[in-house]
Amino acid sequence: MSDTFRRIARRMLALGICAVLLAGTFWAGFELGQARVSTTLSAEIAAHVRRSDECVAERDAVRDEVASLYQQRTVLERTQQIDREANRSLADQLKRAQDERLSLSKDNSYLKRLVQDGGKGAVRVNDLRLTIGDTPRDYRYAFTITQLVPTLDASKGRIEMRIEGQQEGAPARLSLSDLPVAEPNRLDMDFEHFQSIQGSFALPEGFDPQGLVVEIKPENEQLLPTTESFPWTPESP
Repeated sequence: MSDTFRRIARRMLALGICAVLLAGTFWAGFELGQARVSTTLSAEIAAHVRRSDECVAERDAVRDEVASLYQQRTVLERTQQIDREANRSLADQLKRAQDERLSLSKDNSYLKRLVQDGGKGAVRVNDLRLTIGDTPRDYRYAFTITQLVPTLDASKGRIEMRIEGQQEGAPARLSLSDLPVAEPNRLDMDFEHFQSIQGSFALPEGFDPQGLVVEIKPENEQLLPTTESFPWTPESP
C-alpha cells in the first residue's frame, strides 16, 4: 500500500507542478495582453487628443472667418445704406429744384398772359399733394388756390380736375364726374385770399394714370381761365 500511495503522491505532485506552470503561463500571457491593450489604448487616446486639438483649431479658424465675413457684410450694408440715403437726398434736391423751376416757369407764363391780356388776374394751384388711400386704386388729393396778383375781390367759378392716362393701351382722361367713386364730384371756387381744396376718388380697373390736370374756370371776367398739369406722383400716407 505504501508503494501505491507513493506513486499516487508523486502523480499528484506532478499534476500540481503542471497546474502551477500552466497558471504561470496564463498569467504571463494575461499580463502581456494587458500591456499590449494598454499601449494600444494609449496610442488611440493620443490620436483622439490630436484630432480633437485639430478640430478645435479648425473651429476657431472658421469662427474667425465667419466673424470677419459678418463684419464685412455689416460694413457693406452700412455703405449701401449711406449710398441709398445720399441718392434719396440728391433725388429730393433734384425734385425740389425741378419744382421750383416749374413754378417759376408757370409764374412767368402767368405774368406774360396778364400783361398781354390787359392786366387781368389769374388763379394758380399751389402745393398739390396726391396720396394713396386704403387700397391701391384709392387716392386722396389736396391743394390750395390763390390769386397770382391779389388785386381783385372774391374769385368765383369752377375747378375741374382730370386724371390723364391710358385705358387698354389707348389715351384716356377721366374727370371727377366720370369716376365711379369721387368725393366730392364737383369742385367750386369761392375765395378772397385763398381756398383749400381736398377730396378723394377711386380709379376704375384697367386705367393706368399718368398725370393730373387742374383747370380753373372763373366766373369773373377779370380772371383768366388757367390750366395746370402735374405728374402722377402719389405718396404713401
